[in-house]
Order: sequence, then C-alpha cells, then structure tokens
Amino acid sequence: MEKYKEKVRLRIIYLTLGMFLTCGINIVLLSNRSRLPEISDFILGFQSGVFIGLILVFIFCIVKFLASMKSDEALKKLYIEENDERGQLIVYKGSVFTTVGMLILLALSTVIAGFFNEIIFFTLLGVLGVFLILFCTFMVYFKKTL
Repeated sequence: MEKYKEKVRLRIIYLTLGMFLTCGINIVLLSNRSRLPEISDFILGFQSGVFIGLILVFIFCIVKFLASMKSDEALKKLYIEENDERGQLIVYKGSVFTTVGMLILLALSTVIAGFFNEIIFFTLLGVLGVFLILFCTFMVYFKKTL
C-alpha cells in the first residue's frame, strides 16, 4: 500500500501544478486582454467558465486524494475503486464507442460544413486529422506495449 500511497502523493503534486498552471495562464491572458483581438462577451464568459470549471475539478480531485491519504482504510477503498475490473471494462467500452462515434460525427460534420463555410470545413478537417493521428499513434503504442 506504500507504493500506492506514493502514487497518490505524486498525483496530488501534479494536480496542484496543473491548477497553478491553469491559474497562471488565465491571469496572463486576462492581464494582456488589451493586446489580444477583441472577442464577444459570450466567448469571454465561456473561457472564464472553462477556467473556473478546470480549477474546480482540480480542487475536487486534490481534496479527494488528500482525504484518502489520511487513513489506510480510505486509501484501500480508493485503490479498490480504481482497480476494479468491471469499472475498467465499463470505461474501456465507453471510450471505444465514444471514439468511433466522434470519428463518424467529425467526418460527417466536415463533409456538411464543406457545403457552407470553408473556414469551418478546414477547422473540422484539422480536428479530424489530429484525432486520427492521435488514435493511430496510441494504437501502435499499445500494440507494442501490451
């Protein structure tokens, strides 16, 4: 259990660094708002919401891991929760179907957008390309490592 405790401690450190990095990016972008192109209030609100949401997720995870570090029983419960084979299979199956669904939706959206707006078409085409590159990269990686 000591090995897992160290793993959780590292997660807390990484999450804290991620939270501070997110805060730093937000502060830099907001303080340089006058130098950046004008954006609508809706986009500014959306960006603020995303930053606040990320910070809340970081805080939630950090608090969860800190609470589990306080007792061996809570740490053991977290370990079992993370290593439950049924839960892992559910996440795996959900990820597979989500990936296939997103690829189909992106491909269809790209074709449809080509009829209406060239900028949206190339944006979706770029997203689809990056998605496929990542997908193929991870497929090759996992075929070699697993």
